[in-house]
Amino acid sequence: MQSRLPSHVMRAEQGCRSGRAPVVLISPSAAPAQRHLYLIFDDGRPSTVDAAGATRDGTIDRTALPPPPAIFRVEAPCGLPTCFAAAFGGKIMALHPREIDGVPVPFASDRLVPVFDVRLRPLSFGPRPAADRAEPVYIPVGGKLAAGSFELLDAPSLRPPGFELFDPWRQLRGPPFESKHVTSYAVHPDGRTIFVSVDPADAPDAAATFSFDTAATDGGGEWRRNGQWTLPFTGRAHFDRELDAWVGLSRDPDTVGHLCCCDVLPAAGDDGTQRPARQRKLSVEKLFTDDPAETHVGATVVYVGGWSNFCLVQCVAVENNSKKDSRPSRHLLRVVSFYLRYDMDGNLRIGSCRLVRYYRVPKAATELVLKN
Repeated sequence: MQSRLPSHVMRAEQGCRSGRAPVVLISPSAAPAQRHLYLIFDDGRPSTVDAAGATRDGTIDRTALPPPPAIFRVEAPCGLPTCFAAAFGGKIMALHPREIDGVPVPFASDRLVPVFDVRLRPLSFGPRPAADRAEPVYIPVGGKLAAGSFELLDAPSLRPPGFELFDPWRQLRGPPFESKHVTSYAVHPDGRTIFVSVDPADAPDAAATFSFDTAATDGGGEWRRNGQWTLPFTGRAHFDRELDAWVGLSRDPDTVGHLCCCDVLPAAGDDGTQRPARQRKLSVEKLFTDDPAETHVGATVVYVGGWSNFCLVQCVAVENNSKKDSRPSRHLLRVVSFYLRYDMDGNLRIGSCRLVRYYRVPKAATELVLKN
């Protein structure tokens, strides 16, 4: 079995999972002054890219830059980008399964998973979740990491430099849905309640949005059905305090490439009370590339913090004109730094101050990595 590092894009400033969108965020309070993107490719070349600030003239630099030098390497199966998660102030966890299609992964421990600290740079180990999931969902919430199993991992206890102690994952009440049906999710600004939308393709009438209070562990907690509707996002939505709304990529096929936002649902709800669907606001501008020479492959949005600052990481395919490479197309990462605002009419606008940069993607990167 070929064993390389699957792809994932992360920012060492606020950490997230990988449900459908493989971006992993880490608490803003623990953020360093300089923010970074962490790019993990399944060719064994994870690397870091500075998250550059926007410029006043909306600069676009189409020069394809090479990925920066690798900062660490770990052995893992190809094509599993959703098995990376980040939490606890700057740690990347490689949560790969112990077996794939019934075949044991030779380098996967039964009890431990690799944990890399992006600030201190040591590689340590943390506890493995009790269950392996084919399509895992990891959500950092309130200094903890929630897994779609449904399990909860607390932040590690502090020890002398180079040593940390994780408690085992705690099993919580299982969700009334399968993680493979998750379309979007968001964390309430209370830092403890998660909202998850599901939309099974084979049962459209089962579409719904659920919420769970991760701090109510003593009583086991209860999943609440908020209504038979879904959040308007694809993958993770981020709460922005300046906009007072959740923000993410639009899931509507007719508005692909646009951002949208919606009001935050109340964290507490009455037993069985059905809440109305949140009304969305769609960004006036399209964020995805409109260059006819670039074909969209996959994308994710990262919340940078501050005054509604965000970063888009989009994979695009372009014609390959290299005589040394027989592939008909090659892939680039299109990284866009931008900010959001409401205009005088209350419309969601992407600020004119933007910076667009392109980075080459390694040839060996798998299709699932490129789409995520």
